[in-house]
Amino acid sequence: MKKIIAILLSVVCIFTSMGISVSALDDVVDSIGGNIGLEPDEPIIYGIVYEMETLDGVSVLYKPSPTFSFSSPGTYTITNDTPLAVDYDFVCWEHEETGKHYYAGDKLYIDGQEVLIAVWKPKTDGHIRTTRVLLTAIEALRRTIGAFFGFYKVIDDFKADLAAPKPTYQYSSIDSLGAEIININNDDTYAENPRKYTLVIKSDKTFDAVYETVDVNFYGDQYQAITGTDYPAYFSITTDTMEYDGAQCQFITISFVDGVPTPATGTKLTITLPKGLLKYDTGAVNSQNMPVYAANEAYTLDFLVTSYV
Repeated sequence: MKKIIAILLSVVCIFTSMGISVSALDDVVDSIGGNIGLEPDEPIIYGIVYEMETLDGVSVLYKPSPTFSFSSPGTYTITNDTPLAVDYDFVCWEHEETGKHYYAGDKLYIDGQEVLIAVWKPKTDGHIRTTRVLLTAIEALRRTIGAFFGFYKVIDDFKADLAAPKPTYQYSSIDSLGAEIININNDDTYAENPRKYTLVIKSDKTFDAVYETVDVNFYGDQYQAITGTDYPAYFSITTDTMEYDGAQCQFITISFVDGVPTPATGTKLTITLPKGLLKYDTGAVNSQNMPVYAANEAYTLDFLVTSYV
């Protein structure tokens, strides 16, 4: 039994040692960033770092990879992968600074790197420790091998995506797309939730559903000290509709992320909706026989958070 456990643990260690830590990766990209002229505090890697060894006596045999990209700030999804320990069950992730708990599939706005810390509870499975070690080692090996081969699948998918023909986008103003963005928030909606707003898309077209982040500015006496500051908020467009002005219309839901102050009554919001927010298939195809989409240029909308002035 001990030989089997030793072999399993050795193989797990071999596969695990092939990975590279985020801190080590940071050292590499910081060096690259310096060589290409980036500011020292300008992040190259954006994402979530998962800290597992947070309790004395926790023997972690498997660690999920960090969730990161080299692209830009944005909304990241908490991994559905979980760490494995011999004598403890994983519960959830706790934000290093805010203490908020996150679970698989939750979304977190990232502008740099955020650290989530594992929360553990003692196992109550009734197994003796030798059995626990064996079962945990087998599961850790299964996940590690799966992640290892999944890495090559990601590379293959990336290469295939680069080689694949791309659709064409024709960008123009929202008005020229036959759409109008209308604020329908009032005192009642503000009282119900002052951190969530709904904008109706008045159009006879159906736009693709998206889930992204949007920049929001606060203006008003309460925020003179921070006028001009951009705050991130989630926005989503769904294929669901709501009745407005006698028609069924798509709508945009905007909600502020954690850490953004709640706007006071009568404060004006300036919301910048990004380029390509609204897009639909025109029915035409390009030279690669891919669809041609009509999409919007960036669009700015001002409105008060309530009808009160």
